Amino acid sequence: MTEAQTDYAAALKDAFGISTRSENLLPLLVDAAIVIVGGVCTLGVLAGPLAVGYNAMAVRASRGQPIAVGDSLKGLSQLGTALVAGLLVFLAAVVLGCTVVGAPAVAFFASWVFVILAERPGTSAVDAIKASVQLALAHPVDTAVLAVVCWGLGSIASPTFLGSVAVYAFSAVLTAILYQRFTAQGAPAGLPANAPATF
Repeated sequence: MTEAQTDYAAALKDAFGISTRSENLLPLLVDAAIVIVGGVCTLGVLAGPLAVGYNAMAVRASRGQPIAVGDSLKGLSQLGTALVAGLLVFLAAVVLGCTVVGAPAVAFFASWVFVILAERPGTSAVDAIKASVQLALAHPVDTAVLAVVCWGLGSIASPTFLGSVAVYAFSAVLTAILYQRFTAQGAPAGLPANAPATF
């Protein structure tokens, strides 16, 4: 889907509907809490792997497939790859964060890293980051809108834990929806076609 064809209102409506569907609501909220708490309590070590598992949940939910509480923990099967990817993104944010555009640029280009790892098991951390950059460059306005929406909602909801959990869930589902639309005609350069996650 090209940027001119992207219907943001429809995408937001779809993400809200999927996130609040009765069979999805509890697993998405509980596992979002698992990701946030797990990431904080392990000083970020498990943030990446849990994010991979959670993005796999979000993709399945967006496809109408069943999800369950605890599915995010299955992302630990990609512990090494996700840990390296998270570390590389974190280091980039630290190095570039001292500039005005550094941190936003990292957030922009890394928008798709963990959903790529969720959708394409076996992809290396470096290849996932490269593919995320390529996807962001192919859809710059869409990626920017995604980043602004997620950041804006996060800024509003961050004072409360429940708010942070809800925004994390919604943002992951929205990311999954847009990612699938953008890759429907083929994988980002250098990556194989979507392979069903093994977790």
